[in-house]
Amino acid sequence: MTKKMVWLTANIFSLNISKPKYILITNILLVHTGIFVIKAKVNYIKRTAIYKYLGVILDENLTWKEHCK
Repeated sequence: MTKKMVWLTANIFSLNISKPKYILITNILLVHTGIFVIKAKVNYIKRTAIYKYLGVILDENLTWKEHCK
């Protein structure tokens, strides 16, 4: 079990595996591959190229293209 999952369990938190996603922010063009994998217990957290956070749409290259659409 990872340190994060141990901390969540010790502090009586639960993690809904279907909701979290991660975005890899970089200035290099990356193809969606399985190189970067985040695992919580037995489930994998999904990677996304675009994420809406506090009303702002972020993409992997931190451009405003998706937000302006």
